[in-house]
Amino acid sequence: MKLVTEKFRDLSIEIKDLSDEAVVKNGENSGIVKFPKDFESGNEIILGFSPTNYHAFIQYGPLEIHPRLAFNRIKAKPIYANLIRAGLFIRLVGISSEEKNQLGKQLSMMVGKRTLSCIEGVRQALSYGPGITMNQVGAEDLYLNQVLYKLLKFGLKKKDGSKVSIEVYRTRPKKIERMFYEIAQTEKYYNAAGVLSYYLYKTMTEASKIKKDFASVVAPIEMKGPSFFNFGLEYFEKTPQ
Repeated sequence: MKLVTEKFRDLSIEIKDLSDEAVVKNGENSGIVKFPKDFESGNEIILGFSPTNYHAFIQYGPLEIHPRLAFNRIKAKPIYANLIRAGLFIRLVGISSEEKNQLGKQLSMMVGKRTLSCIEGVRQALSYGPGITMNQVGAEDLYLNQVLYKLLKFGLKKKDGSKVSIEVYRTRPKKIERMFYEIAQTEKYYNAAGVLSYYLYKTMTEASKIKKDFASVVAPIEMKGPSFFNFGLEYFEKTPQ
């Protein structure tokens, strides 16, 4: 594992680079690594981002929970042999046993329900479970690049206002600037689906107010409406390497 510091916009991010450990026998990078030695099996909270399309998910205990667009229900996968498949992931440090128990209960409740998007589902799991929120992230932040940027800049906080320590890891040999660029490109590609998901979730949220659990949504949220053009690509004068 190598420790590097990289800059993106006004951020200076310390990253633990595991990319060498994700290389398989044929020389390719799989994006899959074993938990580092200081991780405690079954007791880590990890926010992960897929190595292929940066889909956001959350790991805790024996399960990996995958929120999706509102067309699909949230699904769970078992964690196998303390492995994680993610191009980028964030470890939450200093979370109490009670807070972890609250998160575990929330994750179990969410399986089979629907949410607006993968990153919104991760936010809901943290907020409605242990009460951990992302600083400066509001209803207008519907895109992953917006949420991830603010998460890295402003961090997370607990119910009592105290800061949550985080550690940033990557398994792909890509600079953070390149990852943000690829996230923006991916969100541009899936934008029409994201907009449809927004209106579908809004409709289901209204339905759930009329008849409890009718729509099987995680929870109603304040939404200000999506933009067709807010991907973050304007921050890149040229394609980063």
